[in-house]
Amino acid sequence: MQRITAGIPEKDHCPVLTRLKAFIVDQGVVCTLEHTCRDRRTGNPVNLNDYTNTPPDPSRDPPPYPPEGAVFLRVKDWCGIGLDDVNNKVWEIRGNFVNVNEGVVEATLNEEIVDNAGIYELSWGIRDRYGDLVFTSPAIMSVERTLFSLNTLNVRNIQGPPTINEIRMWIMDSAPSENFLLDEVEFSDEQILLAITEPVNYWNQTPPRVGIFNTKNFPYREMWLKGIVGNLYEMVAAHYRRNFLQTNGGGVMVADKAKEKEYLSEALRLKKEYQGFVINKKVQINIHNYFGNVVSDYSRLS
Repeated sequence: MQRITAGIPEKDHCPVLTRLKAFIVDQGVVCTLEHTCRDRRTGNPVNLNDYTNTPPDPSRDPPPYPPEGAVFLRVKDWCGIGLDDVNNKVWEIRGNFVNVNEGVVEATLNEEIVDNAGIYELSWGIRDRYGDLVFTSPAIMSVERTLFSLNTLNVRNIQGPPTINEIRMWIMDSAPSENFLLDEVEFSDEQILLAITEPVNYWNQTPPRVGIFNTKNFPYREMWLKGIVGNLYEMVAAHYRRNFLQTNGGGVMVADKAKEKEYLSEALRLKKEYQGFVINKKVQINIHNYFGNVVSDYSRLS
């Protein structure tokens, strides 16, 4: 069975250990996720013995879990379809410890999860010997579209979000060789996955409340892509704004981070186009839903 670990993102060739970890899974492939639980502030692996070695308590019921505790993984669609939604299913999977001292755990996804391309929220949980939740670690997962869904209707009708590679090709960020100045990719996987979810969230939160979607079934793919790229450019504009430093040396002026205005301008253009589309499309849907005749006793009079 395929084992998938989340990569460590880098910025300026330095690892960023505290970022949200991203798992990339192919649709239809049942696989095992291997996750390293890390300290939120430092990014260092967490020794899970510090959480699971709960002293026996004679006053409590017999422990439902082994003395070393137990691992659980919960999975749901990142966006859902609204606060009142009861159909945004949450899966809970029993996992295993791989290396307690280094904070490494694992869990095997079931067929139902990997059958639907989409962006999913992951929450790793550690319970002690009495079943008390003592540690959590968040992550994000993309089930990337393939033609190997077990449900043929998914293959024919439901595409899911654009894949990471598709988005990278549109913005020319597939490999360091495409960014000869940076010599690294501009965007990491977890940044792209978060950018994918935001246009769907914006649609669902914009009134009127019609045509509610999630990342598995959002249908407006061209405008979705524009919204994704706009969010990415806005994200990187913040990086250039924060890290701008103009230097001089040997009569040469260097300002390789002076790109905020260009990125922010394009981000605002794309996001404005997407936001305008959302408003116009929702008005169209709303009119279509409520167009018709009102029947009364007077309508039969000639």
